[in-house]
Amino acid sequence: LSLGCAVSVAQDAEWRILEPAAAPKAYAVAAREFQKLYEAVTGTHLEIVKEPSADTNLIVIGSDSVNRFCRTAVERSIIPPLMLGADTDAYCIRSAAEGGQRYLFLAGGNGRATLYAVYDFFERQAGCRYFWDGDIIPKCKAIEMGGLDVHESPRFAYRGIRYFAHR
Repeated sequence: LSLGCAVSVAQDAEWRILEPAAAPKAYAVAAREFQKLYEAVTGTHLEIVKEPSADTNLIVIGSDSVNRFCRTAVERSIIPPLMLGADTDAYCIRSAAEGGQRYLFLAGGNGRATLYAVYDFFERQAGCRYFWDGDIIPKCKAIEMGGLDVHESPRFAYRGIRYFAHR
């Protein structure tokens, strides 16, 4: 089983996390959670920025409705339209590249769904598992950011946990 938790081709390339400049708090939480999990897995601390730069690879947090860079990427056909639906729990994880820069888009129909995309990325690419009594966070040198085109949409309009022990 290959989890992508191997030495990546672009392990020496610098990555930054691009958080939407003016978006609900859930997107900042998603950016910090990506930063925390990436550091827990690889030992590398990634900087969170609010403006893209031409000299680094970017982890783009948020859909084209909240992140201007994501919207520009769709308009310039770097990535196809996300087709998430407004305020849904659908999300996508998509890799792309243009002009020597690499991108990882983690986008959801809302902030909560974007956080789902972050957790799903680490589950797929690093083997992380999340449990009530403690998470499993494997260690490795790099996480593969390329080759991803994932689109998830729940069967229900809202995902959540309901506590039934009171009955």
